[in-house]
Amino acid sequence: MSSLGTYGRYQLLDLLGRGSITEVFKAKSFGVEGFEKTLVIKRVLPELSAEADFVGRFVREAQLSVRLSHSGVVQV
Repeated sequence: MSSLGTYGRYQLLDLLGRGSITEVFKAKSFGVEGFEKTLVIKRVLPELSAEADFVGRFVREAQLSVRLSHSGVVQV
């Protein structure tokens, strides 16, 4: 399995996209007994992570996203 490195407890597998504020990665999480889960990580670009305005918008988007519950919307 190829890897772009780690981000916290996640192993980054592929860069799926990069915009002007964020980047999205396919990643994997590992647990006990060999448990693995493939997921997507969206993060603020490293060069913008110190900018409170960008981080604030990102957090507001995440707060709204967790409220959504529909079969056509992925779990956050």
